[in-house]
Amino acid sequence: MSLKPCTDCGQPVSTKAPRCPNCGLKNPTAPVDDSPLLFSAATPGGPVVRCRECGGGLRSTAKNCPICGVVNPIRRGLPRWVIVVAILLLTLPVVGMMGWRVATDYLEVAIDSGMVRSKSHPDSDVPHVMATTFPARCLMPAPVLVYVVGSTPTDFRVMLNVRNDVEGDSVTKALAKKYDLRAYYQKDRHALVGYFKADPVGKLRCEPRVRSIEQRFKPQN
Repeated sequence: MSLKPCTDCGQPVSTKAPRCPNCGLKNPTAPVDDSPLLFSAATPGGPVVRCRECGGGLRSTAKNCPICGVVNPIRRGLPRWVIVVAILLLTLPVVGMMGWRVATDYLEVAIDSGMVRSKSHPDSDVPHVMATTFPARCLMPAPVLVYVVGSTPTDFRVMLNVRNDVEGDSVTKALAKKYDLRAYYQKDRHALVGYFKADPVGKLRCEPRVRSIEQRFKPQN
């Protein structure tokens, strides 16, 4: 009695056996049709995949290729949990960085709007204290620097993002007209200079051409 491996489970079976005693496959030693067509998995005995070694057709549950005899002839993709873990490992750092950026932006807005008072610096000829009395309605307003914590001065120098004096003078006139300000352009500082109330200062903080707003004169003790 000659034996051949079952085309499904690979166990040795008699060539005359109508069924495999191990897996129950009909005609377990009959060669699988090497047709290039792939049939539905619901077709009994029809090939649904190809052997990774010889390319022969075999059932999707086959553990051995009946043509070349290779073990585990079907190429298996990565488990889903491996793909999910890989995606999480790639996306979590990006999401974390975005969350940190948004959190710091909102914290900066809170500091600038007066919700939190920032730390003051030693006395200097240049203002270094973040003002808390000029709220702005934008995500990243320009800072307002004063000499005394909690003060509300009216004399300001608005530092502008300009490339030359011609552009600076043009931006100054446009902002003065937009907010009805009495101001002039200071060439040596590239700044809009004038006396402003709190409301226009808060609006100027949201202008894209404004880099910062500084108190001009240090109060006399």
